[in-house]
Amino acid sequence: MLHGQLTGVTELEAAEAGPVPTALVAVTVTPSAPITAGDRLVVLIGVWNDNGPSTISVVDSAGNAYVKLTQFEASDKTEMSVWTAPITQGGGTTPTVTATPSGSADLGIQVLEYSGLSQVADATVVDQLSTATGSTESTPVTVRSGETAATTAANELALGFYLDSGFGATLAAGAGFTLRGNISPSADMEFLAEDEMAMLGGSPNAGVATRGGVTWLMATVVLKHA
Repeated sequence: MLHGQLTGVTELEAAEAGPVPTALVAVTVTPSAPITAGDRLVVLIGVWNDNGPSTISVVDSAGNAYVKLTQFEASDKTEMSVWTAPITQGGGTTPTVTATPSGSADLGIQVLEYSGLSQVADATVVDQLSTATGSTESTPVTVRSGETAATTAANELALGFYLDSGFGATLAAGAGFTLRGNISPSADMEFLAEDEMAMLGGSPNAGVATRGGVTWLMATVVLKHA
């Protein structure tokens, strides 16, 4: 269990699975410790195949209801999506979280559990959001989502997510962000999750260090506190 401290928000647990081979039609992950009622789960999903499949659902075996916060695609058909659910079911258990794409694909999943966040059931849990895709040149570089609009409250949670389809890159969290999960290097699917506290009026801009010659996706998602 990870314990990253933020003012009013605590990252409690990270679970990750991936990459998994092409031709799978779902990916699952189980937390390493029981989840807590009243916390919030945040799920990063990566999908890649030449056909451009898309994540169509995220569910868990406890029955928590997930809502999609963002979903976008890079030029090589890699897709990132971020989903979330307040934990209203299954407190004290380790439910399996399952993501299902529209077709067979390389898949990756990262699940984070936080306390201290808003418990609204819909996408209004997001204060601000910024996404970007691109391709690096021949040298290593830090890629960024771009600044979000100014946050509307203090002590919110800024989550940074990176994804690529597998270029053998050794990823590293950006300056000011705390690493929460890192699947790299890999030839199938690489992804990284990081976070920081967002101040009132700030414009978080998550970055991740990657190698040259990579087609990448980045997102910064700022979630409201309770």
